[in-house]
Amino acid sequence: MKKFISVLLSAILLCGCLSAPVSAFGSYAQSARAAVLGDVNGSGELDLPDAVAILRNLAHLSTGDFDESAADYDGNHKVDLSDAVAILRVLAKLDPPKQELMDTVEIEQFCPTSASDNRSGVTYPRAEHIKYYSEFTKCDRWANVVLPANYDPTKKYPVIYMLHGIFCDEGTFLNDPAYRLVQICTNLAIDGLAKDMIIVFPNMYATGDPNMQPAFTPEAVLPYDDFIYDLTGSLMPYIETHYSVLAGRENTAIAGFSMGGREALFIGFERPDLFAYCGAFAPAPGLTPMRDWAMEHKGQLSENELTFEGKEYSPKLLMICGGTNDHTVGDTYKKYDEIMTSNGVKHICYDVPGADHDANAVNSGFYNFVRYIF
Repeated sequence: MKKFISVLLSAILLCGCLSAPVSAFGSYAQSARAAVLGDVNGSGELDLPDAVAILRNLAHLSTGDFDESAADYDGNHKVDLSDAVAILRVLAKLDPPKQELMDTVEIEQFCPTSASDNRSGVTYPRAEHIKYYSEFTKCDRWANVVLPANYDPTKKYPVIYMLHGIFCDEGTFLNDPAYRLVQICTNLAIDGLAKDMIIVFPNMYATGDPNMQPAFTPEAVLPYDDFIYDLTGSLMPYIETHYSVLAGRENTAIAGFSMGGREALFIGFERPDLFAYCGAFAPAPGLTPMRDWAMEHKGQLSENELTFEGKEYSPKLLMICGGTNDHTVGDTYKKYDEIMTSNGVKHICYDVPGADHDANAVNSGFYNFVRYIF
């Protein structure tokens, strides 16, 4: 303790007098520059100058660039004295270094059968097929909602929105026995390896025109891109008012397969204020400009826009994966990986060996994703 007090006093003397907690920022812009949480000065390690930099910034003595994302060591979305104190406690060996969620993830390339198989004596939850009115499409739309096996309306639960692929609908993941998403969630919760959660399977084709149908043309895929407006404007409010939901970004996840993976990434980058967790399993082309065997994709975002720089939030978990034998979208997930890496976006990308554009990739991605969300 004497060592900690000595280090703290030395740091405060270096920066000037701070007699009470003070917040210089109501919120902060996320940055991906610091590889180590708390490494404000970019030295590659946690050290005394990091705490001093925070204290100098609070005393308005800073000059030059200041990495606010790294400085928010305690994760309360502001930079204050508690961040400097927490770093000093680590340096004095009173606390272990703090890790970001993505630094703790251990990937298993294949979903184990212990997680995906039906278990004797376990009653797996059934979906509720719901109808809600969409303010965006100006018509009724449908979704499936799967509640935890032990759902209790007096408790509140986090929510994951799971998005389907092109030509599919809200029933695809439930009607095809190859997809084991309900079993994975239920089994992991039983084993204490995942939280009890509500799974929402929307119909992602957001159009009010009954003559509009999916196809491999820019016009026909536009309703998938428009799903973000239906989701945030109508479906999420419906779920939050009809079920016992834990609200807030840290209790809300979005993930998807193929076209759903592309849209999950788009929504995750556009609305990190709503979703703290984003997963894309064998995501389709078109998030950024590119051409594939089917069509020329203008891109929902430019490559430079695939970033959280300048935004108040970035995901706690951003995960992408794909099969090494995918004959539909190929290695699109690796192209997104390259762009994110170039832009300094912290994320996890891994291969599913031998998987095609199929349930093997989905089950693997979903298994790894839900073990770490919430």
